[in-house]
Amino acid sequence: MPAGARPRPDDPGLGDGAVHPEALDRIATAQESLRLRDCLAGLEPRNRDGILLAFVHGLSHAQIAARLDEPLGTVKAWIRRGLARLKGCLA
Repeated sequence: MPAGARPRPDDPGLGDGAVHPEALDRIATAQESLRLRDCLAGLEPRNRDGILLAFVHGLSHAQIAARLDEPLGTVKAWIRRGLARLKGCLA
């Protein structure tokens, strides 16, 4: 096409450009992120908080128990149950 020429709307070559894989990855990642957020929102607060403290903030189970002033076994159970529900929601 000559410089300055505009493509015609009925040009069969329009839309046939290469798709950039990283753009598709960003879309897939965004969709997965939304699903994860929706599933997390559906958890009971204690399960969600335990998971977020462990996996987002990097706290150990013992640190979470101390922060929440709850027994260690209770915190472990909350996180384990929350992860099981999360897995079911994401499946």
